Amino acid sequence: MARKTVVIYFPRLGVPLYTHEKITLSAVAKAIARINDDEFAGCYDKARHHDHNDIFFVPSDALILNEASELGIHSPAGLFGAIVPYPFVKTKAITHRLVNGRADRPRAGHLVLHKGFAVPCCRALPHSAPMMPGWQQRQACRRMVRSV
Repeated sequence: MARKTVVIYFPRLGVPLYTHEKITLSAVAKAIARINDDEFAGCYDKARHHDHNDIFFVPSDALILNEASELGIHSPAGLFGAIVPYPFVKTKAITHRLVNGRADRPRAGHLVLHKGFAVPCCRALPHSAPMMPGWQQRQACRRMVRSV
């Protein structure tokens, strides 16, 4: 099996990392390289790392599908992480079923929050989050409705 070059990658839409997070990411990438008998090459550099077939990416955040494609990542064998179709999927904002059959369904790639959405969610909260004390549910609902 051909040796790969393991690189750290900071996605365009990734969040800034604290120093200790960068150190941890680097340690993870180095460990992956060592375990697989590959070379660790530090941070990805487009000018130096142009043969994407030999690169194994260790991104700091989930990659958006089009960015992963641009990097030449076409299978799980090309990275240690995740690929999502749209930026909002990384936020986990819409990872649950709709509150009811009449609720608005956002178009793919859009995050929509308005009072017509917030109020039914608040009404459903006692049933969907039974472990949360009632006072916390009411407080969360007031904040949600005020913010939209």
